[in-house]
Amino acid sequence: MNREAAGDAQGRAEQRGRMPDHRALLAARLESGDDYLSHGHVTPVAFARDTSIGPGGNVMNAVIGLISNTVSARRHIGGPPGSLARGLPRDAEQSFLVLGRRYLSWWVVSSARSSDFVLSHRLARKHVASIRELKRVLGGRLIRLTFTDGSFFDYRTVDAIVDERFFAELGTYGLRSPTA
Repeated sequence: MNREAAGDAQGRAEQRGRMPDHRALLAARLESGDDYLSHGHVTPVAFARDTSIGPGGNVMNAVIGLISNTVSARRHIGGPPGSLARGLPRDAEQSFLVLGRRYLSWWVVSSARSSDFVLSHRLARKHVASIRELKRVLGGRLIRLTFTDGSFFDYRTVDAIVDERFFAELGTYGLRSPTA
């Protein structure tokens, strides 16, 4: 589906208040020569919490946020500075992780009902050593992406907004699941 047709379909879905056809919208945005396989709605487990102190801000909240960021990053992001995992965004924004034949790409969107996708990051598939399901959690799963440089990054999926083929296609990336 071309971008114009995807946009028209999206506009009609938004007017009716339905979920957009994420598959068509994301497939239309992939780099030329990359084939769409599937997508999942993910959030970094170790998302970076705001530690700024604004006017009238609470210093204790900033300290707690800083400690939480440090502890969470140690558990859910591995690898030295400059590693593939350390280069991934830690924003608290939910994004769509798109599995392509040649690339993984992360697309930020303002809400699950939006069609305004912005490319956040792209990584060649050859850099992915494995994807492992760590455990199931309420409304989703924790998955770990391990890269060829030995680094890793954990995400939480949102099962209600995951393409039905997502976990099957993760198998082509080397998914190992404790629940399978």
